[in-house]
Amino acid sequence: MSSSQSLARGLSILRELDASSASMGVREVARKLELSPAIVQRLMNTLAADGFVVRDNRTRKYALGFSALTLGSSMMRDNQLLSASAAELTRLSDAVEANSFLCVPTGNRLTYVLAIQSPGPVSINSAPGSTAAFHSTAVGKALLAEMTAEQVEQTLGSKPLEQFTPATITDRKVLQEQLEDVRRRGYATTADENLPGVCAVGAVVRASDGKPVAAASIAYAPSVQPQIVLPDLVRQVVQTTRTISSRLGYPDAALGEFRLLNDVA
Repeated sequence: MSSSQSLARGLSILRELDASSASMGVREVARKLELSPAIVQRLMNTLAADGFVVRDNRTRKYALGFSALTLGSSMMRDNQLLSASAAELTRLSDAVEANSFLCVPTGNRLTYVLAIQSPGPVSINSAPGSTAAFHSTAVGKALLAEMTAEQVEQTLGSKPLEQFTPATITDRKVLQEQLEDVRRRGYATTADENLPGVCAVGAVVRASDGKPVAAASIAYAPSVQPQIVLPDLVRQVVQTTRTISSRLGYPDAALGEFRLLNDVA
């Protein structure tokens, strides 16, 4: 087995353990990854030796170890985007009692890098490291709106757009029309498009040169959070992304004054 192949398989094991709500046995991991139990056991032994996984001697099952947590902690400390965003998104989530997220584009998918759980009644499980589609999320549409039509098509790929709920927009022409509205407004919204009963507001975060490097959003459930008023939420989300952008070196004055248009849904 080549070293690069071993690395790829080891990372796959870590992803499986991270995604699982419970410890996993070697045969279970092997079955999910379509590998032999002997290969998985050998890789588990290596990961365990460095503290990336731990074994329960009673059940003989594995879970992530503290070394994996240490890697994430150092990234939170040293990564400018994460350190600039964490406090602002926590403040936003506490203020509106809804969950906030920060996503970055990774190829034709979005990757959640921050997920702030609020004290509110709704829990939306999009953990850091998990991915989402561009076309069904407010963060995705906010980022797509920064692209040319050709770049949008390249990002979405040639396959049919996946239908996550009955409200998911899968018609590319309709999506492009919606992105025009996002460009005009300066933020994106979704309603029941990624998860049934969940709405979201998203806007881009800009680096010091003004280019979008991420997008942040608030997700909420109108049926159980009637106190959340969309125009107010839009203002708060946009202001939060502007503050984060400013902390990354892009002055708020360069964006001009934000005005909420009258056609906000």
